[in-house]
Amino acid sequence: ATNLPLGPNDLNIGSETTPYWYLNGSVSAPPTDGKLAPDLSFLNAKYIAPGSAPRKNPVAVSVQFHPPDNPKSLLTLVCNIRIVTASYKVTLHGEITGPKGIHFLVNGVSYRNLHSYADGTYALLSYDGSKNMHLTVSAAGVPGKMWLVSPLEYDIPVVINIGNIKKGPAPAKVSIESFSPTQMGGYTAEDYWTPGGIMNFPGYISHTFTPVFYQIAVNSAKETKNQAVADMGFLQRLKAHEGDAAYLRSAQGRADLQKMQQYMEAHGRGDLFSHMQHPSSKPSAYSEAFVKGMQGTQTHPGSYGPPPGMNTPNVMNGLLHLPGTFNPKSGNSMTIFEEASPGGGLQGTLIVKVQKLH
Repeated sequence: ATNLPLGPNDLNIGSETTPYWYLNGSVSAPPTDGKLAPDLSFLNAKYIAPGSAPRKNPVAVSVQFHPPDNPKSLLTLVCNIRIVTASYKVTLHGEITGPKGIHFLVNGVSYRNLHSYADGTYALLSYDGSKNMHLTVSAAGVPGKMWLVSPLEYDIPVVINIGNIKKGPAPAKVSIESFSPTQMGGYTAEDYWTPGGIMNFPGYISHTFTPVFYQIAVNSAKETKNQAVADMGFLQRLKAHEGDAAYLRSAQGRADLQKMQQYMEAHGRGDLFSHMQHPSSKPSAYSEAFVKGMQGTQTHPGSYGPPPGMNTPNVMNGLLHLPGTFNPKSGNSMTIFEEASPGGGLQGTLIVKVQKLH
């Protein structure tokens, strides 16, 4: 339920005026859109979300009224509420402080569901199928030298992979791939006030967090490099046999598909091919065999050889890899706290929490 921040002081409505409330533009919306319950004054309303995401999402809650200073006009206020079906809330808090007022403050949130893989591992996947966490940057820079023109809001990729939870708490790995806005693999605009005017420093937030948590960043880079070297063999084989559908049905080809599935899981894309029910109109024999093979590794991995890294969570790429323990039976399923003081007066904290919603 969401209490809308509407009241007499906000709307400046006199007692002689009664607002009209609408849900998706209707006074009698179907129950699948949720329920809207105004109070006796009609100045406040509570929206109660449905049990599952409605077809029209976000849901539009609106109120119409005649302003007291202009009773002939009709004013409409609209609040769009997105309904998500998720079992876990993931939050991130990162802060860096230092001399001369340096201050960086980021907070992130995403809503996720627990997804199981056939190799005994699990992942917390965003409700929309992406890796996205919505990040808010409320402070970044040094007063008098450079400071954000305005707070930033954007999505960053965050991967959370978990070991086998069937017997209780299991190891977990978190990969934070960036703290800055990105597009097509590159950093995008971050506008700052400077003594010389507004300047653009793409990736500045990420480049600030990385040296503060330097040792974690170094270990993350080594971990990614070692895994990349180990994966290079099967990637080269797949490249060498590109277009050869028969290879994908051979013992080595099936084993390489199994390895590819584990590689995709480490990147947070372990369910990429599971939803491909409608192939292109004229798929090649190779692409059809590849997709069917990848779907097979996700449903019947035993037919493709022993899954590599059975029951073991892995992540790849990203600025920081953070280890933790996931407890499926706890309301606070996971908390990761990292603190660093790299010298020069700099201090940093990084907190990732996973909270079970229901």
